[in-house]
Amino acid sequence: LNAWEVKALTGSLDLVLTGRMHLSIAAMGMGKPVLCTVYQDKFEGLMTHFGIDGLTMRPEDVLRADIGDRLEAVMGRADAIGAKLRSRLPDILSLSQKNLEGM
Repeated sequence: LNAWEVKALTGSLDLVLTGRMHLSIAAMGMGKPVLCTVYQDKFEGLMTHFGIDGLTMRPEDVLRADIGDRLEAVMGRADAIGAKLRSRLPDILSLSQKNLEGM
């Protein structure tokens, strides 16, 4: 699949659990909540751009017995998270356009 197909696919999901930055960006760009396993501080910065928190965890947390509870908690807030993501998209897109200025 190419990047646009993956992004479109994420639009049909309820929640994405990933440790991949670009998949996170694609899903959030479609207004879908993402629970990220973090291995670098980049994920926290991504969440800050979108004005959300509490959607990151360490890789070892994925193996914990209560991971189902964590997923359910995020799913319980999925509509609110999605609304927040969609509300921030115009600002995020504006920031990304600035990367291309002067080219």
